Amino acid sequence: MNSPAPETGPSTEDAQFVDCIRRSHASERRALLLQFLREQFASSLAIDPARIAVRDNLLELGVDSFKAVEFKFLLESKLSLQLSSSLLFDYPTLDALVGFLLEQISSSQEQPLPPSAGPSAPSRGSFR
Repeated sequence: MNSPAPETGPSTEDAQFVDCIRRSHASERRALLLQFLREQFASSLAIDPARIAVRDNLLELGVDSFKAVEFKFLLESKLSLQLSSSLLFDYPTLDALVGFLLEQISSSQEQPLPPSAGPSAPSRGSFR
């Protein structure tokens, strides 16, 4: 069985998503990122995205440590950021996570997007 080639950097689609967030008005940035995160968590947890409120504790909704690390890899790939493995434990709600990620995206705006660092996202799970 052939294994997929490792990613050498963000895909065009991922770079476009980050660029879209950066070009958007501040209120739109928050909404775009919130919608993206809701969809990703809902898919992984097999629930309706509307059921995830911005102040719900994601760990209490069913995000375990494996899913938290998997999600960290997804965000690193999609947002071209380097993040801590404790990300969802440090920012356990969508509100907190969106605020933190927007700060990271803004602070990386002056710098060129870095190539994907570290191992690529795990192949198991539903985060894609």
